[in-house]
Amino acid sequence: MATFIALEVVNSIGGDFDNGEQLVNRDNVVAVQQTADGLLKLLTNTPTSTQNEIEVVVSTSQSGAVVSPVMTSGLITKAFNYALTANPGGVKAKVFLGKDDNGNQMYIRNVVFS
Repeated sequence: MATFIALEVVNSIGGDFDNGEQLVNRDNVVAVQQTADGLLKLLTNTPTSTQNEIEVVVSTSQSGAVVSPVMTSGLITKAFNYALTANPGGVKAKVFLGKDDNGNQMYIRNVVFS
């Protein structure tokens, strides 16, 4: 049985159809790489597909322009790694983003599969 991590997208910059829960097969994720304060890449092992990278945009604003969170460590990486290693006994684990170093709540604003 496949297990999934759930990403809750809020007011997507990619379009309304991206809003809501996006699922990623946990078994296909081979690496988590935070490349900027508000940007995370999930690398997957899906060689039969052209989609081997998932880009996640994180913001401290739920609407309007994306505002990158402020952090001195990989807070987004930690949240995703926690979801990847969780054992909820079910079929999915949610990614819960906390607050950045300035105390602002972080939100997932976009998920791009490429």
